[in-house]
Amino acid sequence: MMHHYLPMIRRWLWLLALTTFVAGLVSYTLSSRQPLHYTARTKLLVGPAVQSLNPDLNDLRAAAQLMEVYAVLPTMRPFQEQLIADQGWDFSPGRLESKITITTDTTTQILTISVLDDDRERAAEIANAVADQLVAQSPTAAQSDALRQQLQEQIARVESAIQTSEETLRQLEAELTLADTEQQRTNIANRIAQERSYKSEAERLLVSLYTTLQKAPNNLIAVLEPATRGRPVDRQIPLKTILGALSGLVGGIALMMAAERANDTIRTPDDLHTTSDVPYLGNLLTHVVPHRYGPIVLARADTSVAEGYRQLGMKLRLAGHSRPLNRVLVGDVRGDGSSGEVAANLAVVLAQLGDNVILVDADPYRRVVSQMFELTDRAGLTEWYGSDEELSEMLVPTAVEGLAVLPAGMQPVDLFALMASPRFAAALAHLDEVVDIVVLAAPALATVAASAVLAARADGTLIAVRAGRDRRHEVREVLTNLHAVGAPVAGTVLVTPAQGLRRRLGWQRRSVASIAVRQQMSRTQRRVASKIVES
Repeated sequence: MMHHYLPMIRRWLWLLALTTFVAGLVSYTLSSRQPLHYTARTKLLVGPAVQSLNPDLNDLRAAAQLMEVYAVLPTMRPFQEQLIADQGWDFSPGRLESKITITTDTTTQILTISVLDDDRERAAEIANAVADQLVAQSPTAAQSDALRQQLQEQIARVESAIQTSEETLRQLEAELTLADTEQQRTNIANRIAQERSYKSEAERLLVSLYTTLQKAPNNLIAVLEPATRGRPVDRQIPLKTILGALSGLVGGIALMMAAERANDTIRTPDDLHTTSDVPYLGNLLTHVVPHRYGPIVLARADTSVAEGYRQLGMKLRLAGHSRPLNRVLVGDVRGDGSSGEVAANLAVVLAQLGDNVILVDADPYRRVVSQMFELTDRAGLTEWYGSDEELSEMLVPTAVEGLAVLPAGMQPVDLFALMASPRFAAALAHLDEVVDIVVLAAPALATVAASAVLAARADGTLIAVRAGRDRRHEVREVLTNLHAVGAPVAGTVLVTPAQGLRRRLGWQRRSVASIAVRQQMSRTQRRVASKIVES
């Protein structure tokens, strides 16, 4: 799985880095430019949790529900308008509401008013004003003192009545001891019993009054901790920068995946496999300028790049096919010249395997094969079409044993008429009789109609797909065209241009004199090979 995504990440690394950097920079800039805010808090206690000596559970539950009501009041427009009018502030109720945050804690029954403002002193002022307004609107603010005063007055009256009753009992007990008759003693005893009953009721009332006085009301709200100067709020610039960069990275990944899905360019062998069911024969490295160094299999035979071409030749030569591959057509999709380089190296490999090979440069537009073998000034295919000579007379032997090259020629020609002519078909048939394999380097398969005609005359077509340039629909279109004319397809190869191929293969810079010596040696080798062929 990772080997599929790593090349994609390398291709789009610039985009991921750019989106991450831009998003992080924007987040840092916006965070740094945010004005500094201050926060102030006021804490209020709702209910009898502290003031009551013996708070009841039901009282605490009722106070918790009342606390939620008090938390909603500051969000009401009448509350805000009255507060703004009382304090003389110059902002709207909506702006005031945006500054206030109310939090409640049902466990401690503490209501917290938090205010966020860009002025340190005003933040504390707003928090305290809201708390005072809540206390002022609560019923305990006006009724608690009056109720306490009434209870104290009742307690004083009851205590006075109890004292009077005690004095009366003492008088009656004294009268009882002085009574002479039984009737007097009975009357006094009845009066004592009534007075004691009255005193007991007064004492029970006194205890009830004291209990009520000690018990705080449920609807009590009081300020526990008023707000002081506002504290600065941390703008969290590092955290916001990191989060912004991460969001940019995620956005870059999304753009990368969308671009990959929208782009059908073939870049990897897996892409080529999914494009068609044609056999995949390997991945080849090519020159950026193919004709500069000649065939790789000759210039640097000990490299892995040359081994790739040897493996391709072995697959074509030794693998079983439905028909003998006497004519192998090598063509690229758009005509970027890679077909000429692949055909030249393939022809050398087939000749090294012991076959007699003719390499035909059938691409007079680019003439890559002719350039690689330094035959651009030689008559070739185009001159043959305008003359009565035999095609074999245009062949040029090379230093590779068993390999001859038919240059593209120098004259302009109607390529489609040339490829479709019976004379050219007969010439190819004649070449089949004198050599083992004919390798043809064709022009663009997707845009040149003559390539389809030439493919129909070949025993197998090898499609060179340029990595990072050719698209899936173009390859499918080429395959459709080849199947339409009945051209057999031998397989596909993925051609990857190597920007640093000169350094990769270990070539050193040569002087003009050394290049001339190399060219002179190649001409000598061609003369020796020509004499060998003639003999």
